[in-house]
Amino acid sequence: MPSLPATCLCCPLQGWIDITYMNEDATLRIARGNKGTLFVLAKDLPVEDLKGQLMAAIEQQDNTKILSTIALMEQSNPTPRPAKSRLVSGTWRLLWSQQAEDASPLQKWGSSQSRNYQVIDAKAGTLENVVDLGVTKVRAQATCKALSDVRTDVTISGAGLVTGPVRVPLGVQGTGYVDWLYLDEGLRITRGSKGSLFVHMKDNDVKL
Repeated sequence: MPSLPATCLCCPLQGWIDITYMNEDATLRIARGNKGTLFVLAKDLPVEDLKGQLMAAIEQQDNTKILSTIALMEQSNPTPRPAKSRLVSGTWRLLWSQQAEDASPLQKWGSSQSRNYQVIDAKAGTLENVVDLGVTKVRAQATCKALSDVRTDVTISGAGLVTGPVRVPLGVQGTGYVDWLYLDEGLRITRGSKGSLFVHMKDNDVKL
């Protein structure tokens, strides 16, 4: 990346900045000044444009573009208190994820499946993860509670393989949280307590 000259408008002092990163759409730029100051600059794009870019990047499996678009969307979140919003509730289908190295094996496996859902009832304080394999489903039950405007606590109480009336316990339990980076009527972006990133789309018509 090139160095660009920088001149202070209020005095004759001069310096330079190094552009260390710029995405291909020139919507996100990271630069460092000659005194070591780091700048992250984002172009102010309409949210609908960013959502379109995100969907296209997910379809193309372009993780670099996905991550840069997520960074921009986080700055344009239209819901000021997402963890406490009514929009949290509903059935959410997983579109894309980036799993942390120490994420649980069940989470890593589930995120690789095409029919992965999360059903949240914020008022009741319940959450269920469902991986739909057809005849068999993997179901994990949890409680959830907003810890702050942007963070939700999650406690997994159990999980099992369910085929009709038969349930085989998996012995899965645990605690963690999710941070809400972006939330609107139909799309959410969250980060888990171990650093995994998730993009979900609301799908209240699916039967689970």
